[in-house]
Amino acid sequence: VIISDSYTLATEHLKRKLGFDRTIANELIIRDSKITGKVEMPLNWSDKDSDCLKYKYSVCKLNSLIEISEEMNIPLKNCVAIGDNMADIGMLRGAGIGVAFNPKSRLVEKSADVVLNNDLCELLGVIEG
Repeated sequence: VIISDSYTLATEHLKRKLGFDRTIANELIIRDSKITGKVEMPLNWSDKDSDCLKYKYSVCKLNSLIEISEEMNIPLKNCVAIGDNMADIGMLRGAGIGVAFNPKSRLVEKSADVVLNNDLCELLGVIEG
C-alpha cells in the first residue's frame, strides 16, 4: 500500500506501474476537467494519534497504517513502513520495522529502526534478517 501526503494523481500512477494493491493520498478536486484548488484529505490522518501532532506536522500516516493493518488482518508488528519525512514518524514508530529511506531530517532518522540511503534493495536483507 502506498500511503502518501502527495496526490492520488501520482500515487495511482505508481500503483498501476508497480503493482501495489491500494493507495491513500490527497485527492485534488477536479470539476469540468479543471483542478479547483481544493484538496480532499483522508479523514483519519490527524484525528486519532495526538502523538503525531507534537511534531507540528499536520499529517500522520500512522492512522492510515493502522486502518490498513486492521482491514488486512495483519498485526502492526508484521508491517514494514518506509518513509523519509516528518509525516512518516508515527508510522515508522508504529510499524514492526520502520525504515527511514533517504531521511530528510535527523528526527525521521532517529524514529526508524533502520536507515537506508540510496539503495532500497538493502531492505531485502533487513526483512529476511
